[in-house]
Amino acid sequence: MDDYYKIIIVDDEFFIRKGLQAFPWEKYGFIAIGTAVNGKQALELMEKEAADVVVTDIKMPIIDGIELSKALYEKYPACKIVILTGYEDFNYVKTAIRVGVFEYLLKPIDLNELSLVFNRLKAVLDEKKQGNKLMLSYEKQLKETLPFAVENFLKEILNQTIKGLDEIEEMMDLLEISAKKSFFVCAVYQFEQIQDDEIRKGMEAFFEKKNTHSFIFTNHSVITAIINFDTDDNIELPYQKIEKVIEESMVTLQSFFDKPLAYSIQISVGDVCRNILSLSNSYEQARVLLKKSFFKQGSQIAYIWQEDTNFNKNIPEYPYDIESQLVDSILEGNKEKSFIHLNRFLAEFYNSAIQVEPDYIKSIVKQLLNFLERRLNKYDTSLEQVMVVELPFTRLVEAQKTFHDLKGCVQEVILKVADFINTVNAKVKTSSHIAVNQVVQFIQDHYHEKISLNRAADHVYLNASYLSIQFKKEVGKNFIEYLKEFRMEKAKELLKRSDLKVYQISEKVGYQKQQYFTDSFKEFTGMTPMEYKQKTIF
Repeated sequence: MDDYYKIIIVDDEFFIRKGLQAFPWEKYGFIAIGTAVNGKQALELMEKEAADVVVTDIKMPIIDGIELSKALYEKYPACKIVILTGYEDFNYVKTAIRVGVFEYLLKPIDLNELSLVFNRLKAVLDEKKQGNKLMLSYEKQLKETLPFAVENFLKEILNQTIKGLDEIEEMMDLLEISAKKSFFVCAVYQFEQIQDDEIRKGMEAFFEKKNTHSFIFTNHSVITAIINFDTDDNIELPYQKIEKVIEESMVTLQSFFDKPLAYSIQISVGDVCRNILSLSNSYEQARVLLKKSFFKQGSQIAYIWQEDTNFNKNIPEYPYDIESQLVDSILEGNKEKSFIHLNRFLAEFYNSAIQVEPDYIKSIVKQLLNFLERRLNKYDTSLEQVMVVELPFTRLVEAQKTFHDLKGCVQEVILKVADFINTVNAKVKTSSHIAVNQVVQFIQDHYHEKISLNRAADHVYLNASYLSIQFKKEVGKNFIEYLKEFRMEKAKELLKRSDLKVYQISEKVGYQKQQYFTDSFKEFTGMTPMEYKQKTIF
């Protein structure tokens, strides 16, 4: 029976039901598992054992064929529907086609036509089954490789291989990494006993109990932990919070050893930051501190803000979010917005409260221009070409003698790049508008799959960076935001059905990890999926 596709026959006429039930379905790869006299009975049968195909009359009491088709289309989208209709009911067929009906057959039923329809239907179901097998295989591979992909991605952040917020956001969405709390910190644990997987799992469980998101990877006797956390209230400082958590984590780690006092544990903690891109600095600080533990005995915890005399909390964290907004504005060709963001960017390092060293100011401007350069590379151009300057373009920065001159230099870069972008945009304005509409439709058609900006860009034959900017201009939000909002709206619709479980809804809207779906849903609605479901039911 497992080799056959299951059919339910629905008709209020006894002889039609019996006649169809007696048809040699097995010959065509099907088996009739039940009959119903109306749509209500058919839905009850589907609840007990979902069929692959429903063959239904249009005119029936209680729930007719059209209403049944609508209900099946919403609740069992994989189910194929074949409508039985007379010539006088033909106008109903137009409605039936709109609710996902596969085919219609005219009464009285021609058995040859019935055979042809179900031969074609079997070919469609076979193809889908094969596709489902491949998808299951892919999902299995994904689950097996996902931890390694997440670890490699985080290592790239720590080693500054990935330097763009837009790229990080997309990768986090694809890998379903939840890091929505306010602060980040990197801690490195080193101990004498060679660790095993149980220790890593135990540490993950510990941080979860502390209401933090943690990402832990190991290398022999070293554990690297990225911790994403919030403070408990407005009074507690992030430094106070993380010190408390780290101290408790040492106790937890010691509990895994048979003789805790026989093993020394060295923990080094880098600076607390607000942006995930700044984790590379925190990681480097933790590694430097760990080297100093070579001269210490016994278990120790070292915090960069306590031990490093050169550490200065007054030096501001690099404003990656403002940098991203500034570069986006430049690549939109919006000079006015670009100057506003430039002023915000420079004010982070030079204002009445903060005046950092000139060399440091120049270094952050070089970092900004490097980021702009990488984004321009995706347009098959560079700052050297746009500015008509000799390599390296960073000589521009070094040549500036005053802060005023440096700011003027960056403004000149903005003007020239914006003019270049506006020239490019003018040539493709119409086609980009059409492309964005196509991408919106692409999202709506494929939101339940693993989709990315790059995949969408390939679909419309556009550069991903250019599409990202045009999408935000046209839609008012970026690709990832729109995708998430669309998925959440679909999830809200599905949650109103009491028969679907949260993990099923999570998969239906494109999330493999239920916890990531729950976090995203709560961020979007302020409620967990179960809270929303209960609210809409009662």
